[in-house]
Amino acid sequence: TAPLDYVETLFDKFSNNFEYSLVHELEYTMPKTITNLIVEQYSHKSLGSVLDLGCGTGLVGMEIRPFCRYLEGVDISEKMLKKARQKEVYNRLTKKNIDDYLLERNLDFEYIIAADVFIYLGDLNQIFQLIKTKNKTNGKLIFSTEHNEGCGFVLEKSGRYSHSKKYIESLCKKFSCKIRYFETLDLRKQKQKFIMGGLYLIEL
Repeated sequence: TAPLDYVETLFDKFSNNFEYSLVHELEYTMPKTITNLIVEQYSHKSLGSVLDLGCGTGLVGMEIRPFCRYLEGVDISEKMLKKARQKEVYNRLTKKNIDDYLLERNLDFEYIIAADVFIYLGDLNQIFQLIKTKNKTNGKLIFSTEHNEGCGFVLEKSGRYSHSKKYIESLCKKFSCKIRYFETLDLRKQKQKFIMGGLYLIEL
């Protein structure tokens, strides 16, 4: 896992230009893609309570807010959270790293979203364990990865982690979860070329 102080400093530093760069220069559309996936699969009712892990400036929140009753976000960067607060779409925002948040918080969410977050975590065992054992609702976990075709997770030259479908499948088997949806797709650009991503919808 990337050092927490490194991740916090990185996102604090780039908070002012982060959202514009991600959306307009790197052509990142995962928040809308995730929202469309959830709404298309479960459009017959309100999404209820939603947790946005690593919410950043609130790009996921802006997309998902019209469809849910309650929306909570957590992020390690205070400057990112300041941008998210300005959008006025979250019922609650918390500054904390994800592991500590999941360990300390009482979880009761229909949907837990992690868009472009696991690329900084590498080993996802503890994340899966905490979500599976602590969430009171038999909810759904939706997340994106940088995709690789191997068997595990890999620290890339970029300093981010990629994860294979086989690795996610092994976690699902270990923690009795089911992959209900998976696809590979363009995640965002890096050096003018798209990075291959994985999109998962998992029943807990």
